[in-house]
Amino acid sequence: RLPGKLAGLMRRLSRETAHHERAVLNICVAYTGRDEIERAAGFVRRAAAGAGGVFRDGDDADEARLAAGMAVYDAPDVIVRTAGERRLSDFLLWQAGWAHVAVVDATWPDFSMWDFVGVLLEWRREAPRIKEMRRRYEGRCVGEVEGVAEVARMRERAVLGLEEEGAVEQGTK
Repeated sequence: RLPGKLAGLMRRLSRETAHHERAVLNICVAYTGRDEIERAAGFVRRAAAGAGGVFRDGDDADEARLAAGMAVYDAPDVIVRTAGERRLSDFLLWQAGWAHVAVVDATWPDFSMWDFVGVLLEWRREAPRIKEMRRRYEGRCVGEVEGVAEVARMRERAVLGLEEEGAVEQGTK
C-alpha cells in the first residue's frame, strides 16, 4: 500500500499527463508479471465467453488479445534494473521480450541523470540489433502461421471430400 499523499500525487500526475503521447513512463508498484498474465488470460476467457465460447475468427488466445488484457499495454524499449540486479524479478514478463534490459549499479534513490544518459546511449547502440532480431522472429512466426493455416486447409479439404482417396496433390482437388 502506498501512503495516501503519494497515491494522490500519482493520480494527479497521471490525470495531468494523460494527453501526452510522445513517451510513456510506467512505474509498477505492488505488481507481478505472472499475475498480470493470469489476469490477461481471464480477460481473453471472458471475451470468448461473450462471443459464445469461441471467437469468430477461431483464434481464442492470440498475442494481440493477450496484450490487450495486460495492465501495461505498450512494451517498453528499455527496462532499467538498479542496484546491479540482473534478473526481471517477475517484472513485465510479457512485455520484456524485445526490451533492452539496462543494469545499473546505482540504487534507485541514487540513480542520476548521468546513469540515465548512460542507459540511453547503451540502448541506442543495442536497439538496431534488437530490432533485427524481432524482425526475423516475426517473419518466422508468419511462416509458422501460414504453415498451420495450410494444414488446416488440407484437413478441411479432406473432411469435405475434396481430396481423391489415396492421393493428395498440392494445388489440385
